[in-house]
Amino acid sequence: MSDFRGRFNQRLDGLLRVDYADPVQARRGRLLNVLLVGSGIAGIAAVVAAALLAMLQGKFGPGAVSIVASGTVGVLLILGLYRLNRARPSRVAAILFVLGLIVILTLSDEPQQVVAGRSTVALVLPIIMASVLIAPAASFIVAGLVGLSLFGLAVANGVSVGPLLLEIIEFLLIALVGWLAARSLENALAELQAINRDLDRRVAERTKDLAEALIQVQAESGKNQAILESIADGVIVFDDQGQAVVANPAISRLLDLPAQQLLGHNPLDLTGDRVDAAERAAILARLGDALDHTVAFTLHWAKKTLSANFAPVHINSGRQRGVVGVFRDVTREAELDRMKSIFVSMVSHELRTPINAILGYSEILRERVYGPLTDKQANLVERLLTNTQRLLGLVNDLLDRTQLEAGQLSLRQVEFSVAKLLDDASAVVADMARTRGLEVTTKIAADLPDTLEGDPRRLGQILINLVSNAIKFTDHGTISVRLARPDAAHWVMEVADTGRGIPLDEQAHVFDWFHQVDSSVTREQAGVGLGLSIVKQLVGLMGGEIKLQSQVGQGSTFTVVLPLRPAQEKAA
Repeated sequence: MSDFRGRFNQRLDGLLRVDYADPVQARRGRLLNVLLVGSGIAGIAAVVAAALLAMLQGKFGPGAVSIVASGTVGVLLILGLYRLNRARPSRVAAILFVLGLIVILTLSDEPQQVVAGRSTVALVLPIIMASVLIAPAASFIVAGLVGLSLFGLAVANGVSVGPLLLEIIEFLLIALVGWLAARSLENALAELQAINRDLDRRVAERTKDLAEALIQVQAESGKNQAILESIADGVIVFDDQGQAVVANPAISRLLDLPAQQLLGHNPLDLTGDRVDAAERAAILARLGDALDHTVAFTLHWAKKTLSANFAPVHINSGRQRGVVGVFRDVTREAELDRMKSIFVSMVSHELRTPINAILGYSEILRERVYGPLTDKQANLVERLLTNTQRLLGLVNDLLDRTQLEAGQLSLRQVEFSVAKLLDDASAVVADMARTRGLEVTTKIAADLPDTLEGDPRRLGQILINLVSNAIKFTDHGTISVRLARPDAAHWVMEVADTGRGIPLDEQAHVFDWFHQVDSSVTREQAGVGLGLSIVKQLVGLMGGEIKLQSQVGQGSTFTVVLPLRPAQEKAA
């Protein structure tokens, strides 16, 4: 199964890869290939489905012929863009793709619905795509083209152009957000590439220096051993037969293998079942390259991520003696790098300013400061406010997560009212529950004190996250919130629902960063899998614990257990 997965991944990578020297163009070209391949598959599926349906009905009507013909033409155009994108490192394919998307979306629905209706929001897609596929500033150009196309469509079909001004402003604001996000991402990637190049150079120099040092002291075994034992990084030397002949204590600790299992063994024996087959084959191939020049790569050893650098070892006559390898544990760095990439791609401090500006201007429009609005305009403003508030919530969650990881989030211990805490949280989620037709019930146990000490803002955040999560994944029934005192030293917040429940094998991961239980369901709801992970981190800061009981089809119960008398303010 792993071999099949490896072959599949290799073929998929070959299908999406673009051979561009510029890493920025390569990233944009690969992303465009992903979109083109996905669109092509969708087009082929539509043609096949239409043909099969016509065959089952026993006739090819005008509708089926139109779908087959237009789908075939669309697939051919997508294939042409795909070949153009792979043939040369230019923006032509991306520009044609974005323009084609604008045309398709403009003609995909009734003019009234495209100009100011259900299809208008779809025109945000080419604006965002332009900032990622072409250049950050391209989002403004595409926003202008979208506005012109809507104006032309409205004039040509006699549709009122009244709502267009507000929509064009909305498109320009979205273009601003896309420009800021894409620019921040490209700047961060450029900085990361510069750092990686510098690190590679330093590691290569260090490996080369180490190889030369080993050559110089090879006749002095005592000094050689002393040097090896003083090196914090793991070092292992293979002779010209591929057998390990020298290993320092650090490599034994790093690989969790005693010295007797290292010396006299080749790389294939050492890796064993600690490294998967595909990566083991890559390691052996790179070791072969190390006979001629220095090679560096990263490998996964059991649960660790290791940085490995190999260089050939020569004696004074130039005859090769073997290969020296230097290993360093970069597990933490690899995880931080992964999380940093996710964070940089989604949010930065620059993003909060334009979002707050959008909220402020939208609220000004809603309050009709600059004059009355039509019903359609008011509806568009409400939609703009709702989606911008959702985006701001996501940004705040990401910033909370960053503060928690960096140890910069602190708690404020004050006296607060238990009833007010529950009432405030209920008010926040009331509209959400009412929209889904659910009832939220609350109860405070009689033995729980009226006031407690803690951070009411963070406690409210915990409660709102749990109740919102329960509402999202409950189709019918009730959400029960109970505050109680299980013993003399603790109090609890319990949120129970009658929703879908969580499978047993997923329950251990629901508090992981960016984890979502079932993508087919969770994609219907807003969020990226941060709420429960933030809840767990906050509960841990408060000296408490969170428990989960769930059964598929019967609902879930989250119980937060907190000390009745919290410790003094502490940081993450």
